[in-house]
Amino acid sequence: MKTRMMVMGLLVGLLMAGAVLAHEGEDGKGNESHEAMPGSISGIWGEIQGHEAMLKETIAAGKLDQVHEAAYEIRDMVKALSEKSGALAPASLKNVKSASGRVTEIASQLDNYGDAGDKAKTEEQFQRLTKELAFIQSQYSPEILGGKESLAQNRVVYTCPMHPEVQQSTPGNCPKCGMKLQPKA
Repeated sequence: MKTRMMVMGLLVGLLMAGAVLAHEGEDGKGNESHEAMPGSISGIWGEIQGHEAMLKETIAAGKLDQVHEAAYEIRDMVKALSEKSGALAPASLKNVKSASGRVTEIASQLDNYGDAGDKAKTEEQFQRLTKELAFIQSQYSPEILGGKESLAQNRVVYTCPMHPEVQQSTPGNCPKCGMKLQPKA
């Protein structure tokens, strides 16, 4: 009887430990995605943009200890985006998958610098993330990422004079050639 109680206790302990590990994300901090993943590329992209805006606000407000939440959501969404992008041209798909790896590394850096309270380094990593997301966006047609309505909501679309397929809602430089993006009429 005593042995049976010990075995049952051990099993319950193992099950509880498994549940805790399953609840924690890859980083061991409980940062797995808390939202249902959208089923479409445009839905995932919309979520990425929302979390990018939330991350920007979090950094601006100085809430660096909360940076990891949006950073890891973006990481997970970008990974899901790359997994759903099998219809892309092979070169574009390769670019998206490579960028997904870089986003994973940037999310980790955002977490580290945010936890350390280093606002300058956190902002630097956010800028890297913004550039990677712009590069990812450039691999898709606007119709795939959200259709004409999505571009109309942003009012201004910035594009590269040399690479018109590069389009984004914020000013910056072309991820392909480095030229300054121009507002599209």
